[in-house]
Amino acid sequence: VHRPGRYYRFFAFLSLFCFSMLGLVLAGNIFQVFIFWELVGICSFLLIGFYTERKSACNAANKAFIMNRVGDFGFLIGLMVLWTFFGTFRFGETVNDKGEVVQAGLFQMLPRDEGGNVLRDAESGDVRIGVAAAADSSDSKTIPYPLLVVARLGVLAGCGGTSAQCPLQTWLPDAMEGPTPVSALVHSATMVAAGVYLVGRFYPMFVQEVLLTIAYVGCITLFLAATIAMVATDIKKVLAYSTISQLGYMMLGLGVFGWGAGLFHLITHAFFKSLMFLCSGSVIYGCHHEQEMPKMGGLWRKMPITAFTMLVGVVAISGLAIPGLVQWCSLFAFSGFFSKDAVVATSLAFVKANPSHFLLFIMPLVTAGITAFYMFRLWFYTFAGKPRDQHIYDHCHESPWIMTGPLLALSFFAAFCAFGGEQGPLYLLITGDQPGHVAHGVAATAGSGELTLPGHEAIHAVHSTAGTFALIAAASGTFIAWLLYGTTMVNVAEIKRQLL
Repeated sequence: VHRPGRYYRFFAFLSLFCFSMLGLVLAGNIFQVFIFWELVGICSFLLIGFYTERKSACNAANKAFIMNRVGDFGFLIGLMVLWTFFGTFRFGETVNDKGEVVQAGLFQMLPRDEGGNVLRDAESGDVRIGVAAAADSSDSKTIPYPLLVVARLGVLAGCGGTSAQCPLQTWLPDAMEGPTPVSALVHSATMVAAGVYLVGRFYPMFVQEVLLTIAYVGCITLFLAATIAMVATDIKKVLAYSTISQLGYMMLGLGVFGWGAGLFHLITHAFFKSLMFLCSGSVIYGCHHEQEMPKMGGLWRKMPITAFTMLVGVVAISGLAIPGLVQWCSLFAFSGFFSKDAVVATSLAFVKANPSHFLLFIMPLVTAGITAFYMFRLWFYTFAGKPRDQHIYDHCHESPWIMTGPLLALSFFAAFCAFGGEQGPLYLLITGDQPGHVAHGVAATAGSGELTLPGHEAIHAVHSTAGTFALIAAASGTFIAWLLYGTTMVNVAEIKRQLL
Protein backbone atom coordinates (compact mmCIF):
# COMPACT_ATOMS: atom_id res chain seq x y z
CA VAL A 1 0.00 0.00 0.00
CA HIS A 2 2.92 2.33 0.71
CA ARG A 3 4.39 2.05 -2.76
CA PRO A 4 4.18 5.34 -4.73
CA GLY A 5 0.81 5.64 -6.46
CA ARG A 6 -0.60 2.35 -5.19
CA TYR A 7 -3.15 3.91 -2.81
CA TYR A 8 -4.63 6.06 -5.60
CA ARG A 9 -4.58 3.22 -8.12
CA PHE A 10 -6.59 1.02 -5.75
CA PHE A 11 -9.39 3.57 -5.46
CA ALA A 12 -9.29 4.25 -9.19
CA PHE A 13 -9.90 0.53 -9.86
CA LEU A 14 -12.60 0.40 -7.18
CA SER A 15 -14.36 3.47 -8.59
CA LEU A 16 -14.30 1.99 -12.11
CA PHE A 17 -15.76 -1.20 -10.67
CA CYS A 18 -18.61 0.69 -8.96
CA PHE A 19 -19.31 2.55 -12.22
CA SER A 20 -19.45 -0.77 -14.10
CA MET A 21 -21.83 -2.33 -11.59
CA LEU A 22 -24.16 0.67 -11.67
CA GLY A 23 -24.14 0.58 -15.47
CA LEU A 24 -24.98 -3.12 -15.41
CA VAL A 25 -27.97 -2.55 -13.13
CA LEU A 26 -29.25 0.45 -15.10
CA ALA A 27 -28.82 -1.14 -18.54
CA GLY A 28 -32.02 -1.30 -20.58
CA ASN A 29 -30.90 -4.03 -22.99
CA ILE A 30 -28.99 -7.27 -22.79
CA PHE A 31 -26.11 -6.09 -25.02
CA GLN A 32 -25.46 -3.09 -22.78
CA VAL A 33 -25.47 -5.51 -19.85
CA PHE A 34 -22.79 -7.54 -21.64
CA ILE A 35 -20.57 -4.45 -22.14
CA PHE A 36 -20.69 -3.55 -18.44
CA TRP A 37 -20.38 -7.25 -17.60
CA GLU A 38 -16.98 -7.30 -19.30
CA LEU A 39 -15.97 -4.08 -17.55
CA VAL A 40 -16.77 -5.75 -14.24
CA GLY A 41 -14.58 -8.68 -15.32
CA ILE A 42 -11.54 -6.51 -16.07
CA CYS A 43 -11.99 -4.59 -12.79
CA SER A 44 -12.10 -7.89 -10.93
CA PHE A 45 -8.87 -8.93 -12.67
CA LEU A 46 -7.16 -5.67 -11.66
CA LEU A 47 -8.33 -5.83 -8.06
CA ILE A 48 -7.66 -9.52 -7.38
CA GLY A 49 -4.12 -9.14 -8.75
CA PHE A 50 -3.58 -5.80 -7.03
CA TYR A 51 -0.58 -7.08 -5.02
CA THR A 52 1.46 -7.70 -8.15
CA GLU A 53 4.55 -8.72 -6.19
CA ARG A 54 2.73 -11.90 -5.10
CA LYS A 55 2.76 -14.66 -7.70
CA SER A 56 -0.28 -16.24 -6.04
CA ALA A 57 -2.27 -13.01 -6.53
CA CYS A 58 -1.30 -12.79 -10.20
CA ASN A 59 -2.25 -16.43 -10.76
CA ALA A 60 -5.59 -15.89 -8.99
CA ALA A 61 -6.36 -12.85 -11.16
CA ASN A 62 -5.57 -14.81 -14.34
CA LYS A 63 -7.68 -17.75 -13.18
CA ALA A 64 -10.69 -15.53 -12.38
CA PHE A 65 -10.44 -13.70 -15.71
CA ILE A 66 -10.08 -16.84 -17.84
CA MET A 67 -12.85 -18.82 -16.11
CA ASN A 68 -15.24 -15.90 -16.43
CA ARG A 69 -14.46 -15.66 -20.14
CA VAL A 70 -15.44 -19.32 -20.51
CA GLY A 71 -18.89 -18.47 -19.18
CA ASP A 72 -19.04 -15.31 -21.29
CA PHE A 73 -18.48 -17.37 -24.45
CA GLY A 74 -21.85 -19.01 -23.75
CA PHE A 75 -23.28 -15.53 -23.09
CA LEU A 76 -22.16 -14.45 -26.58
CA ILE A 77 -23.80 -17.47 -28.18
CA GLY A 78 -27.04 -16.59 -26.43
CA LEU A 79 -26.81 -13.00 -27.68
CA MET A 80 -26.29 -14.20 -31.26
CA VAL A 81 -29.41 -16.39 -31.13
CA LEU A 82 -31.47 -13.58 -29.59
CA TRP A 83 -30.43 -11.06 -32.23
CA THR A 84 -30.94 -13.50 -35.11
CA PHE A 85 -34.51 -14.42 -34.22
CA PHE A 86 -35.84 -11.57 -32.05
CA GLY A 87 -34.07 -8.69 -33.80
CA THR A 88 -33.74 -6.67 -30.59
CA PHE A 89 -31.75 -6.66 -27.36
CA ARG A 90 -34.12 -4.44 -25.37
CA PHE A 91 -35.80 -5.86 -22.29
CA GLY A 92 -38.97 -3.75 -22.46
CA GLU A 93 -40.93 -1.74 -24.99
CA THR A 94 -39.64 1.40 -26.69
CA VAL A 95 -42.21 4.18 -26.31
CA ASN A 96 -42.22 7.55 -28.14
CA ASP A 97 -43.27 10.95 -26.80
CA LYS A 98 -46.92 10.27 -27.61
CA GLY A 99 -46.98 7.08 -25.55
CA GLU A 100 -47.09 4.86 -28.62
CA VAL A 101 -45.12 1.60 -28.69
CA VAL A 102 -42.42 1.95 -31.36
CA GLN A 103 -40.72 -1.40 -30.79
CA ALA A 104 -41.52 -4.40 -28.62
CA GLY A 105 -38.91 -5.68 -26.20
CA LEU A 106 -37.78 -9.25 -25.60
CA PHE A 107 -40.22 -9.71 -22.74
CA GLN A 108 -43.22 -8.77 -24.89
CA MET A 109 -42.15 -10.97 -27.83
CA LEU A 110 -42.19 -14.31 -26.02
CA PRO A 111 -45.85 -15.43 -25.98
CA ARG A 112 -47.41 -17.09 -22.93
CA ASP A 113 -50.94 -18.34 -22.36
CA GLU A 114 -53.11 -17.35 -19.40
CA GLY A 115 -51.51 -20.08 -17.27
CA GLY A 116 -48.00 -18.78 -17.89
CA ASN A 117 -46.87 -21.53 -20.30
CA VAL A 118 -44.89 -20.61 -23.42
CA LEU A 119 -47.10 -20.97 -26.49
CA ARG A 120 -45.78 -23.52 -29.01
CA ASP A 121 -46.97 -24.71 -32.38
CA ALA A 122 -48.90 -27.97 -31.95
CA GLU A 123 -47.21 -29.70 -34.91
CA SER A 124 -43.65 -28.38 -35.16
CA GLY A 125 -43.14 -27.36 -31.53
CA ASP A 126 -41.69 -24.03 -32.67
CA VAL A 127 -42.44 -20.82 -30.79
CA ARG A 128 -44.07 -17.98 -32.69
CA ILE A 129 -42.51 -14.74 -31.42
CA GLY A 130 -43.65 -11.16 -31.85
CA VAL A 131 -46.16 -8.77 -30.31
CA ALA A 132 -49.04 -10.50 -32.10
CA ALA A 133 -47.71 -14.03 -31.67
CA ALA A 134 -50.67 -15.23 -29.65
CA ALA A 135 -52.99 -14.13 -32.47
CA ASP A 136 -50.96 -16.17 -34.98
CA SER A 137 -50.23 -13.06 -37.04
CA SER A 138 -48.24 -13.30 -40.23
CA ASP A 139 -46.12 -10.40 -38.95
CA SER A 140 -44.54 -12.60 -36.31
CA LYS A 141 -41.57 -14.93 -36.74
CA THR A 142 -40.86 -18.39 -35.36
CA ILE A 143 -37.89 -19.80 -33.48
CA PRO A 144 -37.23 -23.54 -33.03
CA TYR A 145 -37.82 -24.45 -29.39
CA PRO A 146 -34.36 -26.08 -28.94
CA LEU A 147 -32.71 -22.84 -30.10
CA LEU A 148 -34.82 -20.91 -27.60
CA VAL A 149 -33.44 -23.19 -24.87
CA VAL A 150 -29.88 -22.76 -26.20
CA ALA A 151 -30.18 -18.96 -26.09
CA ARG A 152 -31.31 -19.06 -22.46
CA LEU A 153 -28.66 -21.59 -21.47
CA GLY A 154 -26.05 -19.33 -23.08
CA VAL A 155 -27.12 -16.40 -20.92
CA LEU A 156 -27.16 -18.77 -17.94
CA ALA A 157 -23.55 -19.84 -18.70
CA GLY A 158 -22.42 -16.23 -18.34
CA CYS A 159 -24.33 -15.96 -15.07
CA GLY A 160 -22.83 -19.23 -13.83
CA GLY A 161 -19.27 -18.05 -14.50
CA THR A 162 -19.65 -14.71 -12.76
CA SER A 163 -21.66 -16.13 -9.85
CA ALA A 164 -19.20 -19.03 -9.40
CA GLN A 165 -21.67 -21.84 -10.06
CA CYS A 166 -20.51 -25.41 -10.61
CA PRO A 167 -18.37 -26.22 -12.59
CA LEU A 168 -17.00 -22.65 -12.89
CA GLN A 169 -16.71 -22.05 -9.15
CA THR A 170 -13.03 -22.67 -8.41
CA TRP A 171 -11.84 -19.12 -9.19
CA LEU A 172 -13.67 -17.52 -6.26
CA PRO A 173 -11.66 -18.98 -3.32
CA ASP A 174 -8.42 -17.97 -5.07
CA ALA A 175 -9.82 -14.45 -5.51
CA MET A 176 -9.24 -13.93 -1.77
CA GLU A 177 -5.67 -12.95 -2.71
CA GLY A 178 -6.95 -9.41 -3.29
CA PRO A 179 -7.24 -6.80 -0.51
CA THR A 180 -9.94 -7.60 2.07
CA PRO A 181 -12.19 -4.65 1.05
CA VAL A 182 -12.20 -6.17 -2.43
CA SER A 183 -13.25 -9.53 -0.97
CA ALA A 184 -16.02 -7.82 0.99
CA LEU A 185 -17.37 -5.70 -1.87
CA VAL A 186 -16.55 -7.49 -5.11
CA HIS A 187 -16.79 -11.11 -4.08
CA SER A 188 -19.68 -11.16 -1.67
CA ALA A 189 -22.18 -8.49 -2.60
CA THR A 190 -21.57 -7.16 -6.10
CA MET A 191 -19.65 -9.00 -8.84
CA VAL A 192 -20.71 -12.52 -7.89
CA ALA A 193 -24.23 -11.21 -7.33
CA ALA A 194 -24.35 -9.91 -10.92
CA GLY A 195 -25.10 -13.38 -12.27
CA VAL A 196 -27.98 -13.87 -9.84
CA TYR A 197 -29.24 -10.38 -10.69
CA LEU A 198 -29.22 -11.11 -14.43
CA VAL A 199 -31.12 -14.37 -13.93
CA GLY A 200 -33.77 -12.38 -12.06
CA ARG A 201 -33.73 -9.57 -14.66
CA PHE A 202 -34.02 -11.99 -17.60
CA TYR A 203 -36.56 -14.22 -15.82
CA PRO A 204 -39.55 -13.69 -18.17
CA MET A 205 -37.48 -15.22 -20.98
CA PHE A 206 -36.63 -18.50 -19.24
CA VAL A 207 -38.49 -21.66 -20.20
CA GLN A 208 -38.99 -24.65 -17.90
CA GLU A 209 -35.96 -26.64 -19.07
CA VAL A 210 -33.71 -23.69 -18.26
CA LEU A 211 -35.34 -23.11 -14.86
CA LEU A 212 -34.78 -26.76 -13.95
CA THR A 213 -31.13 -26.46 -15.03
CA ILE A 214 -30.75 -23.36 -12.85
CA ALA A 215 -32.25 -25.23 -9.89
CA TYR A 216 -29.99 -28.28 -10.19
CA VAL A 217 -26.82 -26.24 -10.81
CA GLY A 218 -27.61 -24.20 -7.70
CA CYS A 219 -28.41 -27.34 -5.71
CA ILE A 220 -25.10 -29.02 -6.61
CA THR A 221 -23.13 -25.82 -5.98
CA LEU A 222 -24.62 -25.08 -2.54
CA PHE A 223 -23.87 -28.60 -1.24
CA LEU A 224 -20.43 -29.00 -2.82
CA ALA A 225 -19.10 -25.66 -1.54
CA ALA A 226 -20.53 -26.20 1.95
CA THR A 227 -18.71 -29.53 2.34
CA ILE A 228 -15.39 -27.89 1.41
CA ALA A 229 -15.99 -25.01 3.86
CA MET A 230 -16.31 -27.58 6.68
CA VAL A 231 -12.59 -28.39 6.51
CA ALA A 232 -10.99 -25.14 5.28
CA THR A 233 -8.64 -23.49 7.78
CA ASP A 234 -7.92 -20.13 6.11
CA ILE A 235 -10.47 -17.68 7.55
CA LYS A 236 -11.09 -15.95 4.20
CA LYS A 237 -11.28 -19.26 2.30
CA VAL A 238 -14.09 -20.44 4.60
CA LEU A 239 -16.03 -17.28 3.79
CA ALA A 240 -15.27 -17.69 0.08
CA TYR A 241 -16.70 -21.22 -0.04
CA SER A 242 -19.61 -19.98 2.05
CA THR A 243 -20.28 -17.32 -0.60
CA ILE A 244 -20.35 -19.97 -3.33
CA SER A 245 -22.79 -22.04 -1.28
CA GLN A 246 -25.12 -19.09 -0.63
CA LEU A 247 -25.05 -18.14 -4.32
CA GLY A 248 -26.20 -21.69 -4.96
CA TYR A 249 -29.15 -21.05 -2.63
CA MET A 250 -30.08 -17.96 -4.64
CA MET A 251 -29.89 -19.84 -7.95
CA LEU A 252 -31.92 -22.69 -6.50
CA GLY A 253 -34.59 -20.25 -5.31
CA LEU A 254 -34.83 -18.70 -8.78
CA GLY A 255 -34.88 -22.12 -10.44
CA VAL A 256 -37.83 -23.44 -8.41
CA PHE A 257 -39.90 -20.35 -9.26
CA GLY A 258 -39.02 -18.40 -6.14
CA TRP A 259 -38.20 -15.15 -7.90
CA GLY A 260 -38.76 -13.08 -4.77
CA ALA A 261 -37.06 -15.61 -2.48
CA GLY A 262 -33.87 -15.77 -4.57
CA LEU A 263 -33.46 -11.99 -4.80
CA PHE A 264 -34.48 -11.58 -1.14
CA HIS A 265 -31.59 -13.85 -0.13
CA LEU A 266 -29.32 -11.94 -2.52
CA ILE A 267 -29.86 -8.69 -0.60
CA THR A 268 -29.70 -10.10 2.95
CA HIS A 269 -26.57 -12.07 2.03
CA ALA A 270 -24.89 -8.89 0.83
CA PHE A 271 -25.08 -7.40 4.32
CA PHE A 272 -24.01 -10.31 6.49
CA LYS A 273 -21.34 -11.65 4.15
CA SER A 274 -19.67 -8.27 3.58
CA LEU A 275 -19.80 -7.82 7.38
CA MET A 276 -17.99 -11.13 7.93
CA PHE A 277 -15.39 -10.41 5.26
CA LEU A 278 -14.57 -7.08 6.90
CA CYS A 279 -14.48 -8.84 10.28
CA SER A 280 -12.00 -11.34 8.87
CA GLY A 281 -9.92 -8.41 7.63
CA SER A 282 -10.01 -6.96 11.14
CA VAL A 283 -8.82 -10.29 12.55
CA ILE A 284 -6.02 -10.53 9.98
CA TYR A 285 -4.96 -6.96 10.75
CA GLY A 286 -5.08 -7.54 14.51
CA CYS A 287 -3.10 -10.79 14.20
CA HIS A 288 -0.44 -9.15 12.00
CA HIS A 289 -1.51 -10.78 8.70
CA GLU A 290 -2.09 -14.28 10.04
CA GLN A 291 -5.03 -16.01 8.29
CA GLU A 292 -4.84 -19.59 9.59
CA MET A 293 -7.53 -20.28 12.21
CA PRO A 294 -5.61 -23.14 13.94
CA LYS A 295 -3.10 -20.49 15.10
CA MET A 296 -5.82 -18.32 16.67
CA GLY A 297 -8.21 -18.91 19.58
CA GLY A 298 -9.49 -16.85 22.49
CA LEU A 299 -9.38 -13.63 20.47
CA TRP A 300 -12.68 -12.31 21.83
CA ARG A 301 -10.79 -11.02 24.87
CA LYS A 302 -8.49 -8.94 22.66
CA MET A 303 -10.99 -8.05 19.91
CA PRO A 304 -14.46 -7.79 21.52
CA ILE A 305 -16.04 -5.54 18.85
CA THR A 306 -14.83 -7.73 16.00
CA ALA A 307 -15.94 -10.89 17.83
CA PHE A 308 -19.43 -9.51 18.58
CA THR A 309 -20.07 -8.23 15.06
CA MET A 310 -18.77 -11.46 13.52
CA LEU A 311 -21.17 -13.40 15.76
CA VAL A 312 -24.07 -11.31 14.43
CA GLY A 313 -23.09 -12.27 10.87
CA VAL A 314 -22.68 -15.94 11.82
CA VAL A 315 -26.14 -16.10 13.46
CA ALA A 316 -27.65 -14.32 10.44
CA ILE A 317 -26.19 -16.64 7.81
CA SER A 318 -27.03 -19.72 9.90
CA GLY A 319 -30.71 -18.81 9.89
CA LEU A 320 -31.19 -19.14 13.64
CA ALA A 321 -34.22 -17.74 15.48
CA ILE A 322 -36.08 -18.16 18.76
CA PRO A 323 -38.99 -20.56 18.06
CA GLY A 324 -42.43 -19.30 18.99
CA LEU A 325 -41.32 -15.69 19.36
CA VAL A 326 -40.63 -14.97 15.68
CA GLN A 327 -44.36 -14.84 14.90
CA TRP A 328 -44.82 -12.39 17.77
CA CYS A 329 -41.93 -10.09 16.82
CA SER A 330 -39.46 -10.19 13.90
CA LEU A 331 -36.68 -8.93 16.19
CA PHE A 332 -36.20 -12.48 17.48
CA ALA A 333 -34.78 -13.60 14.12
CA PHE A 334 -32.01 -12.12 11.98
CA SER A 335 -32.22 -11.50 8.24
CA GLY A 336 -30.83 -14.84 7.08
CA PHE A 337 -33.63 -16.73 8.84
CA PHE A 338 -36.31 -15.05 6.72
CA SER A 339 -34.51 -15.18 3.35
CA LYS A 340 -33.24 -18.75 3.67
CA ASP A 341 -36.65 -19.91 4.87
CA ALA A 342 -38.20 -18.33 1.79
CA VAL A 343 -35.86 -20.35 -0.46
CA VAL A 344 -36.42 -23.62 1.44
CA ALA A 345 -40.21 -23.09 1.47
CA THR A 346 -40.23 -22.51 -2.29
CA SER A 347 -38.19 -25.69 -2.77
CA LEU A 348 -40.65 -27.68 -0.66
CA ALA A 349 -43.63 -26.31 -2.62
CA PHE A 350 -41.86 -27.18 -5.89
CA VAL A 351 -41.08 -30.72 -4.72
CA LYS A 352 -44.68 -31.28 -3.55
CA ALA A 353 -45.86 -30.36 -7.05
CA ASN A 354 -43.04 -32.34 -8.76
CA PRO A 355 -42.12 -35.27 -6.43
CA SER A 356 -39.46 -36.71 -8.74
CA HIS A 357 -37.23 -33.71 -8.00
CA PHE A 358 -37.13 -34.36 -4.23
CA LEU A 359 -33.38 -33.63 -4.05
CA LEU A 360 -34.12 -29.95 -4.64
CA PHE A 361 -35.56 -29.86 -1.10
CA ILE A 362 -33.39 -32.44 0.68
CA MET A 363 -30.04 -30.92 -0.36
CA PRO A 364 -30.72 -27.30 0.72
CA LEU A 365 -32.19 -28.59 3.99
CA VAL A 366 -29.08 -30.65 4.80
CA THR A 367 -26.86 -27.78 3.68
CA ALA A 368 -28.66 -25.43 6.10
CA GLY A 369 -27.27 -27.58 8.93
CA ILE A 370 -23.81 -27.72 7.34
CA THR A 371 -23.83 -23.91 6.97
CA ALA A 372 -24.52 -23.42 10.67
CA PHE A 373 -21.78 -25.94 11.48
CA TYR A 374 -18.94 -24.41 9.45
CA MET A 375 -19.82 -20.82 10.38
CA PHE A 376 -19.90 -21.51 14.12
CA ARG A 377 -16.77 -23.62 13.65
CA LEU A 378 -15.10 -20.48 12.26
CA TRP A 379 -16.27 -18.37 15.21
CA PHE A 380 -15.32 -20.88 17.91
CA TYR A 381 -11.99 -21.63 16.21
CA THR A 382 -11.09 -17.94 16.05
CA PHE A 383 -12.59 -16.26 19.08
CA ALA A 384 -13.42 -18.94 21.71
CA GLY A 385 -11.30 -21.28 23.81
CA LYS A 386 -7.67 -20.82 24.71
CA PRO A 387 -4.93 -19.28 22.53
CA ARG A 388 -3.22 -21.86 20.29
CA ASP A 389 -0.30 -19.60 19.38
CA GLN A 390 0.72 -17.53 22.38
CA HIS A 391 2.91 -15.18 20.34
CA ILE A 392 0.01 -14.21 18.03
CA TYR A 393 -2.34 -13.84 21.00
CA ASP A 394 0.06 -11.62 22.97
CA HIS A 395 0.54 -9.23 20.03
CA CYS A 396 -3.10 -9.26 18.89
CA HIS A 397 -5.10 -6.04 19.30
CA GLU A 398 -8.47 -4.57 18.41
CA SER A 399 -8.65 -2.68 15.12
CA PRO A 400 -9.00 1.14 15.17
CA TRP A 401 -12.42 2.80 15.02
CA ILE A 402 -12.11 3.51 11.31
CA MET A 403 -12.29 -0.28 10.80
CA THR A 404 -14.70 -1.23 13.61
CA GLY A 405 -17.20 1.56 12.83
CA PRO A 406 -18.33 0.01 9.52
CA LEU A 407 -18.56 -3.37 11.30
CA LEU A 408 -21.08 -1.99 13.80
CA ALA A 409 -23.12 -0.33 11.03
CA LEU A 410 -23.17 -3.49 8.89
CA SER A 411 -24.07 -5.66 11.89
CA PHE A 412 -27.27 -3.65 12.37
CA PHE A 413 -28.33 -4.16 8.75
CA ALA A 414 -27.22 -7.81 8.77
CA ALA A 415 -29.55 -8.39 11.69
CA PHE A 416 -32.59 -6.32 10.77
CA CYS A 417 -32.62 -5.52 7.03
CA ALA A 418 -35.26 -8.23 6.52
CA PHE A 419 -37.45 -7.03 9.40
CA GLY A 420 -40.97 -8.35 8.97
CA GLY A 421 -39.90 -11.24 6.77
CA GLU A 422 -42.14 -11.76 3.75
CA GLN A 423 -44.54 -9.13 5.05
CA GLY A 424 -41.74 -6.64 5.63
CA PRO A 425 -40.85 -3.60 3.52
CA LEU A 426 -37.77 -5.15 1.85
CA TYR A 427 -39.53 -8.23 0.50
CA LEU A 428 -42.57 -6.24 -0.62
CA LEU A 429 -40.25 -3.78 -2.38
CA ILE A 430 -38.56 -6.63 -4.27
CA THR A 431 -41.73 -8.45 -5.29
CA GLY A 432 -43.43 -5.23 -6.39
CA ASP A 433 -41.74 -5.64 -9.80
CA GLN A 434 -41.88 -9.42 -10.19
CA PRO A 435 -42.84 -10.91 -13.59
CA GLY A 436 -46.59 -11.22 -14.07
CA HIS A 437 -46.71 -15.02 -14.35
CA VAL A 438 -44.82 -15.68 -11.11
CA ALA A 439 -47.46 -14.84 -8.48
CA HIS A 440 -50.01 -17.50 -9.48
CA GLY A 441 -47.54 -20.16 -10.64
CA VAL A 442 -47.65 -22.20 -13.83
CA ALA A 443 -49.80 -25.31 -14.07
CA ALA A 444 -48.52 -28.20 -16.18
CA THR A 445 -50.57 -29.12 -19.25
CA ALA A 446 -52.05 -32.61 -18.91
CA GLY A 447 -49.88 -35.27 -20.56
CA SER A 448 -47.18 -32.81 -21.62
CA GLY A 449 -44.56 -33.86 -19.07
CA GLU A 450 -44.09 -30.23 -18.06
CA LEU A 451 -43.35 -28.99 -14.54
CA THR A 452 -45.88 -27.44 -12.20
CA LEU A 453 -44.34 -24.23 -10.89
CA PRO A 454 -45.67 -23.10 -7.48
CA GLY A 455 -47.37 -19.75 -6.95
CA HIS A 456 -47.47 -17.67 -3.78
CA GLU A 457 -50.41 -19.58 -2.29
CA ALA A 458 -48.72 -22.97 -2.67
CA ILE A 459 -45.52 -21.62 -1.09
CA HIS A 460 -47.40 -20.00 1.80
CA ALA A 461 -49.17 -23.29 2.55
CA VAL A 462 -45.87 -25.09 3.31
CA HIS A 463 -43.92 -22.14 4.71
CA SER A 464 -44.22 -23.00 8.40
CA THR A 465 -43.31 -26.66 7.77
CA ALA A 466 -40.23 -25.74 5.75
CA GLY A 467 -39.21 -23.13 8.35
CA THR A 468 -39.42 -25.69 11.15
CA PHE A 469 -37.25 -28.20 9.26
CA ALA A 470 -34.68 -25.53 8.38
CA LEU A 471 -34.51 -24.29 11.97
CA ILE A 472 -33.98 -27.83 13.30
CA ALA A 473 -31.19 -28.37 10.75
CA ALA A 474 -29.49 -25.06 11.67
CA ALA A 475 -29.78 -25.72 15.41
CA SER A 476 -28.30 -29.21 14.94
CA GLY A 477 -25.32 -27.82 13.02
CA THR A 478 -24.76 -25.17 15.67
CA PHE A 479 -24.84 -27.75 18.47
CA ILE A 480 -22.33 -30.05 16.73
CA ALA A 481 -19.97 -27.10 16.09
CA TRP A 482 -20.20 -26.09 19.76
CA LEU A 483 -19.57 -29.68 20.86
CA LEU A 484 -16.48 -30.09 18.67
CA TYR A 485 -14.93 -26.62 18.77
CA GLY A 486 -16.61 -24.69 21.61
CA THR A 487 -15.89 -27.18 24.37
CA THR A 488 -13.06 -29.55 25.33
CA MET A 489 -15.33 -32.60 25.57
CA VAL A 490 -14.29 -33.88 22.14
CA ASN A 491 -10.72 -34.02 20.81
CA VAL A 492 -11.01 -33.02 17.15
CA ALA A 493 -7.33 -33.75 16.47
CA GLU A 494 -7.78 -37.33 17.66
CA ILE A 495 -10.84 -37.80 15.43
CA LYS A 496 -8.84 -36.49 12.49
CA ARG A 497 -5.91 -38.83 13.28
CA GLN A 498 -8.16 -41.90 13.45
CA LEU A 499 -9.97 -41.03 10.23
CA LEU A 500 -6.67 -40.58 8.38
